[in-house]
Amino acid sequence: MDKGSYSGAYYLHKKPIPIPVSREYIYEIGKEYYGEYRILFYLLYLTGGRISEVLKLRRDDIEERGDVLLVNLYTAKNKLIDFRNLPIINDGIYKKMLDPVIEYVNQSEYGLRLFKMTRQMAYNNLSRKWITIRATHKKRVIENYKLKLRPHYLRHCRLTHLVTVHNFNEFSLMQFAGWTNIKPAMFYVRQNWKDLVSRMRDFQIPQKE
Repeated sequence: MDKGSYSGAYYLHKKPIPIPVSREYIYEIGKEYYGEYRILFYLLYLTGGRISEVLKLRRDDIEERGDVLLVNLYTAKNKLIDFRNLPIINDGIYKKMLDPVIEYVNQSEYGLRLFKMTRQMAYNNLSRKWITIRATHKKRVIENYKLKLRPHYLRHCRLTHLVTVHNFNEFSLMQFAGWTNIKPAMFYVRQNWKDLVSRMRDFQIPQKE
């Protein structure tokens, strides 16, 4: 088994599923890249986009709307969705990631692509780094799992954080990720019976005496 390979949620029963690292750790990893590769790294995470989508970004596709950075991301795989507008809140840990991104975008020329590298160049340079994380495989947790940092792992982390940190439901996640099928979103939103009981108790209506 190649522990460095990871292609998404559909390998649930075939390969270990990497457990997403924290947003703070994503930020620290990004600082180890330089130049436009650092910007690409942060945008891959913040947009949850595929590498082929993020590499299409032009200066015109990104604009500041107050404390929100609005990214117009063109969908690479799904012909039913031409593009999606992704709002990124410029606050907290996201601000630390966005500060170099905004500076880089403001220095770019309108009408031109933000990144000059090819998809293969971007993939090769981002995939040189190895990180040690935890993973699950057939309900078993694997500690100290060595993972080659593929761009898709950033998408996996971002979508998980949208559910666990920002309480996205399956429909919001589907819109953000650019899916037209709800099944991939359900992988991230799935709940066990304890989650359901917790929600029932949170919304319990007091009985009248």
